[in-house]
Amino acid sequence: MRPFPQLLSLFLLSLTAVFVSSEAPAMEVNGWLNGGWYGNEYGALENHVCAKYDKSRPVIDQLALQVNKVADGSKGLDWGFNTTFLYGGDARNYQAAGDKTFDYRHVAEYELAIPDLYMVLACRKLSVRIGHFLSDLGYENTYAPESFFISHVEDALTMETHTGTVFIYQVAKEFDFYCGWINGNDNGFEFKGGNALFTGLDCDLTKKISAVWMMTYGRQNDRNAWPENFSFQSIILKYAITSRLQFDVEYGYGDYYFNTNGKFTPSVPANQTHPIINSINTYLYFTRNARWSHGLRVGWQDNNDRGSHTTECNVTLGHNWKWKENITLRNEVRYDTVNVKRFDDGNKKSQWAFAIDAVIVL
Repeated sequence: MRPFPQLLSLFLLSLTAVFVSSEAPAMEVNGWLNGGWYGNEYGALENHVCAKYDKSRPVIDQLALQVNKVADGSKGLDWGFNTTFLYGGDARNYQAAGDKTFDYRHVAEYELAIPDLYMVLACRKLSVRIGHFLSDLGYENTYAPESFFISHVEDALTMETHTGTVFIYQVAKEFDFYCGWINGNDNGFEFKGGNALFTGLDCDLTKKISAVWMMTYGRQNDRNAWPENFSFQSIILKYAITSRLQFDVEYGYGDYYFNTNGKFTPSVPANQTHPIINSINTYLYFTRNARWSHGLRVGWQDNNDRGSHTTECNVTLGHNWKWKENITLRNEVRYDTVNVKRFDDGNKKSQWAFAIDAVIVL
C-alpha cells in the first residue's frame, strides 16, 4: 500500500496550484467518495466480477480529487487541463498497467492511480487533448459518479487509459470527429515503441437516437509482455424511448497479434475466423421520479484466446436512490454464467452476487 501522506501531498499540491494561480476563478476542484460491499452466494473472497475482485467485505473503492479548467474555444484560442487522483480498491483497475512506469503497482488492495493528467487547447470547432487520459473507448469506461451499476461487464474496453494526442473536431452540431495518436494501450509516459491510431465519431442521429464509434489500432511498447499489435472497437447506440425510459446497446470487438519469430500472427488459429473478443451489452433504464431509478443490464462475451475459448453471460438488476443532491445509494443483484469453472474458488460455472454502496460527490 502506498503511504497515505503521499496521496495527501498530491492533493495539497493540486490545491496550491489552483489558489496561487491568477486564473483561479476559472478552475474547479471537486471529488467524490465511493465505498460499499460486494459479496457472492458462496462466501468466497474473490467475486470474479469485473472490477470487484477480492471484495467480499466493505471496501473504499474510490476516493478521488479532480482539478480542472475547461477550455472554452468559442471566442478563440483557450487552454484547459484535467487532473484526476484516484485512491482506493478500484484504483488498480485505472492504473497504466501497460508499460508499468507511470502509476503502476497493482499489488496492494488500496492503490493510487492518476487516470487523467492532460491539457486541452481549444479554438472554435477544434480542440486537442494532450497527455494521459481515461479512454473514450467503451460504454462503461467511467468513474463511480457516472456509473449506474456497481460492477462492470466482462469486456476488454473497461477502465482503459491512453497517453498521446487526440484532436476533436466539431463537424456539425452534435457531431464530433476524433483522431489522434497514442503510445499503445494503457501505457504511461514512457515511449518505447508504442504507436497506435485513435479515432472515432460521436453524433446524434435523431432527436432520440445517438451513436458513438471509437477505435484503436496499433502496436504496444517494447517493455510489455502483452500482444505486440492490437485493435479495439466499440459501437454504442442510445435510444431515448420516452422521457423516463432509455435503452442503450454496445458492441465491443478486440483482436490481438503476437510477434513470433519476427512475424505478426493472429492470436486465434488460422482456421477460425472470429477475433479474440466479441461482446454485446444491453442496458435498460427507467427513471421513476427525481429520487428513484432502476436499471437492467444483460451482457455477453465470447473470448477465444490462443485456443482457450470461453463464453460468458451476465444479468444485473440495479437500483439507484438519490438520497441527497450529492449522495446516491446503489444496490444490485447479478447472475453470471461461464462455460468454465471460475466461481467458488474454481468449483462452479455460475454465481449470484450482491452489492450495495454509496457515491458521495464532494
